[in-house]
Amino acid sequence: MGKYFKCLQHVHVMALLVLLANIERSVSEPGKTVQAAPGNKTEEFGQSINKFSIELYKTLLSSYPDTSSDTDNIFFSPLSIAAALIVTSFGTSGNSTAQIRKVLTDDFVGDVHATLARLLDDLAEDNEDYKLTIANGLFPDEQFTILLRYMRQVENYYGRILKEVGFSNKTENARKFINLWVAKKTNNRITDLLAPGTISRDTVMVIVNTIYFNAPWATPFNKELTSKSTFFGLDGVKLVDTMYNKSTFQYGASNTLQSDLVELNYQGEEFSMLILLPWHYNGLSKLESSLTVDNLNAAIEAMDEWIVHIWLPKFTIRRKYSLIDNLKKLGIKDIFTGRADFSAMCGDCGVMVSEVAHEAVVDVNEGGTEASGATSVIIDRNLPAIRVDHPFIFLIRHKATAADTTLTNDSPPKTTSPPITTTYKSLSTTSPPTTCLSKKPCRVKKGVLNKSCCGCKMKFIDPQTNKTMAARNLLKKYKRLGICDKEPCISKQCRKKFGEKP
Repeated sequence: MGKYFKCLQHVHVMALLVLLANIERSVSEPGKTVQAAPGNKTEEFGQSINKFSIELYKTLLSSYPDTSSDTDNIFFSPLSIAAALIVTSFGTSGNSTAQIRKVLTDDFVGDVHATLARLLDDLAEDNEDYKLTIANGLFPDEQFTILLRYMRQVENYYGRILKEVGFSNKTENARKFINLWVAKKTNNRITDLLAPGTISRDTVMVIVNTIYFNAPWATPFNKELTSKSTFFGLDGVKLVDTMYNKSTFQYGASNTLQSDLVELNYQGEEFSMLILLPWHYNGLSKLESSLTVDNLNAAIEAMDEWIVHIWLPKFTIRRKYSLIDNLKKLGIKDIFTGRADFSAMCGDCGVMVSEVAHEAVVDVNEGGTEASGATSVIIDRNLPAIRVDHPFIFLIRHKATAADTTLTNDSPPKTTSPPITTTYKSLSTTSPPTTCLSKKPCRVKKGVLNKSCCGCKMKFIDPQTNKTMAARNLLKKYKRLGICDKEPCISKQCRKKFGEKP
C-alpha cells in the first residue's frame, strides 16, 4: 500500500473569494449550453449549501480554537468551496462521488451540475448595481490524458474552462500562469494563491473556483460620521473606526440564537449583509452552538422593517485555509487517499487530491458618501439601536435563493461564509457598554463586563433608545419584553437589588 501511494499523482482544488469595492463586468464562458434548472431548485440547492456552510464553519472553529487573536477570525465562502468540489466531482465515480454529494447536497434532489451552473449564471448576470464575477478553471498537465467524454460534459455545463499547462516539465511557469489567471479574475486582490512548492511534477491538474463581489450599500454610511469607538473583543478592548447609519432595515431578535439580527442591503437589494449580534458580550460561543439552518431561517422569517441606528466597525479580512482535514471530518475522505476514484475523468489513472486551498478577502467600509452636511448623531426614542461592539457573525447572502455567499464571525474580528460567510471575533474597535452608564467605567476582563457593573451609578442606557433610564424602570421594561437577561450586567443580584424578582 505504501508503494502504491508513492505512484499516485496529484489533483489540487482551489477555491477563492474576494469581496471588494469594484469589479469588472462578468462574461459567460463560451461554449456552454447550461440546461435549465427550475427556480425552486436553485433555492433548494442554496439551502443545501447553507447547511454545508454551517457544518464547515463548525469544523473550522475546532481547527482554530484560539479566539483571542484577530488572526483567528474565520472567514470563508461556502459557495466557492462547494462549486470547486462539485466541479471536481464531475471526474469522480463510485464512493468518491457519493461522499462529495452527501456532504454538499445530501438534501437536494435533482441535477447538481445543471443547478450549480444555473445558479452561477444567475449570480453573475450583468448588473448595474453590483459587480459579481464567478470563474471556474481546470488546469490539466499537457501530458495528462483526459477522457473526451469528460471534457465535453464539463464544457456543456461550465464552458471552455480547461487550460493545459506544463506541470511535469515547466512546473514554475505553470504555477505563475495559474496565479496570473487568478489575479485577473479577482481584480488583483489574490495574486499568489499557489505559493512556491505548492505544486510539483506529480501534479496532473489544478481545479480553481473564484468569486469576486463588489457592491455599494443601498444606504451608504456617511464618512463624516465615522469615528473611533470601542470594541470589546475576546482578546480585550480595542479602538477601531466605527461607521454609523440610521435607516430602515430588516431587524429582529431571536431567543433561540440569543441575538439581534439586522440586514443591510447592497444596492439593488439582491444581496445583503446579515449581522447576528449576541445579546451578551461573551455570547458568541452560544450563538455558534445554536446556529443551524432551521434556527437561522426562523430568525430571518421573524424579522420586520424598523428604523434602526447601527454602529458597525470598518474592517478588512484576508484568510487562507487548507481544507483537507476539515472536509475529512465532514465525510469527504476517499478523494484524498489511494481509494480515490477519478475514472470518469481519466479511466484507470491513479490520481488523488493532494490539496484543497481556499483564500478569501473581504473589505467592509462606508461604501460611498451621501451628500449630507450632518456631522452629529441624534438618537430617537423607541428605535432599535444596534451597536456592533463585541464579537458577532455576519453573512453575505443572495436573497432570491436564500444562499449565503460568505459567513463570518467577529470577536473582534472573526469570520466565516454561503455564498459568503464570516465570523468576526477580534476587531480593532472599541465602544462603551450599551447597558451600564457610569462616570467611572466598569471594568472589563477578557471582553466580559464585571458583574458589579450594575451598581455603578444605578443608571442604565436603554439599547432600544440609547437614552439614559432609571435601572428599575429599564429592568421592568426588560421583564415585560421577556428579555431580562439580555445584557451581561443585568444579573439576578442586580434585579433583586432594584426590586425585581430574579
